[in-house]
Amino acid sequence: MAPSTAVVRVSVSEPTDLWMARAYCAAGENVPLPQGVEEAVARWVACDLPGLDWRYQHDLDLATGHIAPAGCLPKAVC
Repeated sequence: MAPSTAVVRVSVSEPTDLWMARAYCAAGENVPLPQGVEEAVARWVACDLPGLDWRYQHDLDLATGHIAPAGCLPKAVC
């Protein structure tokens, strides 16, 4: 994806199924990704974890694999 990425924020917008993932470095700064990569990452994460409430954004820590509601991870952007 992007070597400096520490956290990925995933959101799925209904009913149009807009899949979006934003990447952030450990300092909380945005790591730009091409739109196609954003969509692919969001689909992968959301489809792999279908039990989460995707009406809300979630953050995935790439180092630990821990996923939590947006803003709840220590590395997450608030």
